Formats: sequence, C-alpha cells, structure tokens
Amino acid sequence: MKNSRRGTQLKLVLELTNSQLVLFKPSWYSRDEIMNGSVYSGKDRHNSEIVSFHLAAILNLRYTPIWLIIFSACMVFVIFCKSDEIVCDDQQNGTLEGAVLFTIPGKIIKYRSPWQRTYKEQLKAEWEKNDNYCALISKKLNFDVLLDLIDAAIFDFLIQNGDRHHYETRENRVLLLDNGKGFGNPFYPTHNLGEVTNIFWRSTK
Repeated sequence: MKNSRRGTQLKLVLELTNSQLVLFKPSWYSRDEIMNGSVYSGKDRHNSEIVSFHLAAILNLRYTPIWLIIFSACMVFVIFCKSDEIVCDDQQNGTLEGAVLFTIPGKIIKYRSPWQRTYKEQLKAEWEKNDNYCALISKKLNFDVLLDLIDAAIFDFLIQNGDRHHYETRENRVLLLDNGKGFGNPFYPTHNLGEVTNIFWRSTK
C-alpha cells in the first residue's frame, strides 16, 4: 500500500491478490452533502465515481473504469499529508467508506483538454472568447476523439463535473477517468442534450 502520485488529493494504491492494483479514494463527505461555490469546489466525492460508472454503463459509454464502494474496518495505515486532509472512520460504526478503482491495463496517454478552465474568475479561456474555437479544434483533433470529447462534455453536464482539465486515451478512445468532482449538489435536476454520437444518443432515449 502506498500513496498515489496521481492528482493532489489523498488516494491510496492497494495491491490485491494476483497482483491486481486498485486505487482507493476515501470518503470526505456524506453522500447527500451539497458543495457551495463553483462547480469544481471541494474535494473529490467518492460517490460521484460510483454513480458515474453506473451512469456510463446505462449510456453505453464503455470507457469508464470499474468502481466499487467498500466499507473497511481493518485498514490500518499512517500517511503523512496536509493537516486539512485527515481521513477518519465513521464515529458511529467504526468503518471508513470509500471507492475502489480497478486500474485499466495498457498504455494510457494524457492530454490537456481543449476546453480547460483557467480557474481564475477574471481570466477567460480561449474557448470562452473565440466563436470559431470549435472550428479550429476540429482541424487539430482526430474526429473520433472529438466525438468522444463531446460525449464526455455531456456526461460531465449530467454529473455536474466542471473539472475535466485533462483527458486520457487508450487505443485512441477517450477514457472517462477522474469523475470525482461530480454531484456537488446530488439533488440538482439534469436535462437538455446536444449533438452526440449515435450510440450515445440512442442510449439516452
């Protein structure tokens, strides 16, 4: 067991039997807690990863990693990290809830999202200022990747994820990794759909 270098928040890499590696994201919030602020405020929500996996399966988006929710009462470890990132068990039942990601085999390539935010309120990104931005991007990206990114954008809208600053591909298909910033408000209604791939569109009907 070790601390993952992926991202900025506490995540643990665990090795199961048969050398299966998994990534454990602990619970920082209750499942029904509402985040205040921007769509990327707060820490990752482990329940967002779980719901995203099931939603992607319903929508036939087969490039989302398998996530499971676990309750552990026997994990004993000491991790030296930031003082504001203390993970504690539930005081009532003595267990620590979290989500476990089964790692994806093969080579994964990471790219900066063409629709990345600046994360500065007074500074707009190029895609927010340039009306011809999509035409420019369509000339640079593989068409299948572009369609995958459109699907991913709609998927992010449905789960309220405003923090997909990078995207990863495997065999030239976009993977829906890192969905932890979704469901900042788990009670928020979702609606509206735009142009998508035929498979995704049929899945939403």
